[in-house]
Amino acid sequence: MSDNLSLERLRMEISEIQHERDALLKRVADLEGFVAQSKALENDLSDRIAIANQKELEVEELLNATHSILEQADFSVTAKRIFDACARTIGARAGYVALLSDDGSENELLFLEDGGMPCTVNPELPMPIRGLREQAYRTGKVAYDNEFMKSEWVKFMPKGHMALRNVLFSPLNIEGKTVGIMGMACKDGDFNDHDARLAAAFGEYAAIALMNSWNIEKLKDSNDLLGKTNNTKDKILSIISHDLITPLNSIAGLSDVIYTNVDEGKMEDIKHLSGVISRSAKHNHQLLFDLLQWSRAQSGEIAFNPTQIVVNDLFSELNEALSPQANSKNVTLDFQKNDETVYGDKSMLVTVLKNLISNAVKFSFENSSVNIRFETTDSDSVFIVRDFGVGMDITKVEEILHSDKVSSVPGTSKERGTGFGHMIIREFLEMHKGSLQIDSEAGKGSEFKIVLPKKAK
Repeated sequence: MSDNLSLERLRMEISEIQHERDALLKRVADLEGFVAQSKALENDLSDRIAIANQKELEVEELLNATHSILEQADFSVTAKRIFDACARTIGARAGYVALLSDDGSENELLFLEDGGMPCTVNPELPMPIRGLREQAYRTGKVAYDNEFMKSEWVKFMPKGHMALRNVLFSPLNIEGKTVGIMGMACKDGDFNDHDARLAAAFGEYAAIALMNSWNIEKLKDSNDLLGKTNNTKDKILSIISHDLITPLNSIAGLSDVIYTNVDEGKMEDIKHLSGVISRSAKHNHQLLFDLLQWSRAQSGEIAFNPTQIVVNDLFSELNEALSPQANSKNVTLDFQKNDETVYGDKSMLVTVLKNLISNAVKFSFENSSVNIRFETTDSDSVFIVRDFGVGMDITKVEEILHSDKVSSVPGTSKERGTGFGHMIIREFLEMHKGSLQIDSEAGKGSEFKIVLPKKAK
């Protein structure tokens, strides 16, 4: 009986131990589930934190790009800041920003970031529009490749270029046209569609910055033109009020005197006064002509139509036009014949040369000569006008080359000028991208050189 009770008690104890064991195992299982759930929650929280940090970085870098556009007018500076912001956001280590050339055949590099990787390619080499970046230019959309060194595009890489495991191109689109590209490369992981969307956004920022810089340049040009127009208006009003009104008043007064002398039969006085009126009228006519030429050049109303011109034909026209003035002082115009051609606007060159030769005659002594010749260098065409008259000091030379002051000095026979010649010459030569050079010394005459860039025939 005693043994049976002991056995029963043992069974009960074993059952309790098993029950406790099962409860403990259940608690362990519950704990393992909790730990697993906690780990999953921790991983999910870490992912969410990483995503939040990435979003915060994206927002911060987009704000940095916005500030760059608002704070900086120089596109090259703004483009670099936007590129850096994009590179930090998507994790690219290298890249560049380039604009489409005027003829649309290649990229014109603004800057290159090599990321510290070896690259021996000459940065001055042309960057044709081809390969994967041609796809971005053609579609106006982001294009990327994560196995670039194994792709069909790698054949376009010049020798010595750094290895690019992955690349991404974001176009700069303005009014539906791709005008530039932002290239990204060498991300540690792979580029993805989210990177493409971000790069597209930064590309739009760069396009806005480029448009902004264009508009600022246009505004500056408009302001410059407005200032130039106001100066032109002020000069015209000043000339009308003084240089034109005064001679016209004199003509009116002299006309009254002639009218009186006709009644009195004083023909010699009438002849003399008529000559004075004639010279004054011719001077006013030339002044009005020069004023019109200058004002039209200032306002951009004169069209620039360059062609190849035979120098001898030009010289013949000038000789015919200026011989009466030269003959009146017995000054010989020595045009050295030349069968070559010069590239330029004929009407403008005639005006420029006529002004220089006329002034050379004006400041020459009687019975002297003015030499006119044409020469060429490897890059330039040069007209040379040489006189042996009164010459000029350095102050007068600087005034002719740089001043907008309207002034005239009487010639050796008291000839009058309009004071506009040097300004017209400068305006017309600027249209030719040419220049005026003067070598002169008071009492020894002057030599004027018109230097024009050559143009292939």
